[in-house]
Amino acid sequence: MTVLSTIPPLTSFWTQGGRLHVCPMPDGVYLSVERHGISSQELTLSREQALDLLRLLQENFAGEDG
Repeated sequence: MTVLSTIPPLTSFWTQGGRLHVCPMPDGVYLSVERHGISSQELTLSREQALDLLRLLQENFAGEDG
């Protein structure tokens, strides 16, 4: 097997307003928000911050359909 890239997997979400890119990193999560017509914004969350965000999303949106 040949490794084609050492870049971690990137997951992208598209909406009418723009795109959200999420990439897991060894020490946390990298986020990039690209809104149409506005410069992109980037943020890196520590592992603990990412887990807190995931917990918050699960508490507030668990069971809701997309």
